[in-house]
Amino acid sequence: MFDACIPDPSWKGYCEIVDKNSLIFCPMGMKSHMLSAYQRIADYIAALEAALVPKSFLIQRSLKERAVRLLGLTEDKARQTKKLLGKFYAVRSALVHGASVKDQLLLLQDRNCWYEFEQLVRDLIVAALRKVPAEENSRQSYLASLYETDDNARAEQIEENFKAIKDPNARKSLLAVLSTSQQ
Repeated sequence: MFDACIPDPSWKGYCEIVDKNSLIFCPMGMKSHMLSAYQRIADYIAALEAALVPKSFLIQRSLKERAVRLLGLTEDKARQTKKLLGKFYAVRSALVHGASVKDQLLLLQDRNCWYEFEQLVRDLIVAALRKVPAEENSRQSYLASLYETDDNARAEQIEENFKAIKDPNARKSLLAVLSTSQQ
């Protein structure tokens, strides 16, 4: 029944993901109850990042875009999937960066949402094992064919980060650097 979860032995990425992140992959989460909910989220997202995002810029966007393309989802289902991944990614980010998860408590208590997320993680890992090449250059090329961060995405991220700068002197300094870099 769960033969689809057994990786092709030539794909070394599976073992590396399991070893690097100390993950427990079990059909339908049979043993995952041993991990706290927070640890499970962090581990699931880390596994998806390791499989789908080899670079560290705009990780969440790359993860969501590659995930929906890897699964070949329709526009409506793709939007729902990106939203779900975004919610759990926010929990992961709060945990990893030491922020409060108070705003996500309802999400963490929603069994249907948990089931949907865990099923999505399983589907993505199976799809990655089946479709993503084992050889590193081929892997990166394949992932880039699914989604590659473009200059517009980079500019949006810079604009978002710029808006977060509170110190007016830091803003002025950055604007000066940006205006001289165009020449």
